[in-house]
Amino acid sequence: MAHLYHVDTSKLFDLAVRNGVAFIPGRAFSVSGQFGNALRLCLASQTPERTELGISRPAEGLKAF
Repeated sequence: MAHLYHVDTSKLFDLAVRNGVAFIPGRAFSVSGQFGNALRLCLASQTPERTELGISRPAEGLKAF
């Protein structure tokens, strides 16, 4: 799980989806609502090129956020 300090990943989700990347916001992994600054990308079945794209798109989105 990646931690993005000072970023609420549930607010970043819509922006990421509009840019063609989906992830699970960190709060989905906590019964107490923790990990709001974390996210999980699943890249296990992707090619190296798609993995790079799947990582770079959220990074670009963060710059715009």
